[in-house]
Amino acid sequence: MMKDHVIDVDDLVISANNIEKAMKGLESFVYHNMSNTNVTLEGINGLSGLVEAVSCLTEKHSNLCREFSE
Repeated sequence: MMKDHVIDVDDLVISANNIEKAMKGLESFVYHNMSNTNVTLEGINGLSGLVEAVSCLTEKHSNLCREFSE
């Protein structure tokens, strides 16, 4: 099976920037929703979703790095 797209350094930089921005969003979410004693179930669910999204971005970045090095 042929690859449709050859991974280059630009792809890795974009992927890394996406992770960085997602982490900043996660940090902001935690600051605004989890830094006091009034934590809600909605806040916990939001945090769980954001962590999963960051996890997906890091997995994608890892796969891109692996493909790039092959």
